Amino acid sequence: MTLDRIPDDQGRYRVTTRSGSVYVFDLSSHTVTRTPGERSHHDIWDGMHQLRMIIQGQVGTSGFWTLEPDSPELDEVFDYLWQVTSPIIAIEAIIEE
Repeated sequence: MTLDRIPDDQGRYRVTTRSGSVYVFDLSSHTVTRTPGERSHHDIWDGMHQLRMIIQGQVGTSGFWTLEPDSPELDEVFDYLWQVTSPIIAIEAIIEE
């Protein structure tokens, strides 16, 4: 099922950006996992992180969400981290079989 925005409810969603990066949101466990695309670079956002809040997640706009610091060193300095993506081109519900 294709959507125009990331829902506010439970479930898993695959979000693809213009750079080809893919983000899998698991709203039930409050995580987001980034796999870099062909036109993007590897960075600190690769892999799974604890999701704090989705601020913007609509097709045609850049994704914007906040994450929990994932190390004691970061937790002492930051209340939260944020991520901005290239424009979102697709959002799909992941249906478990």
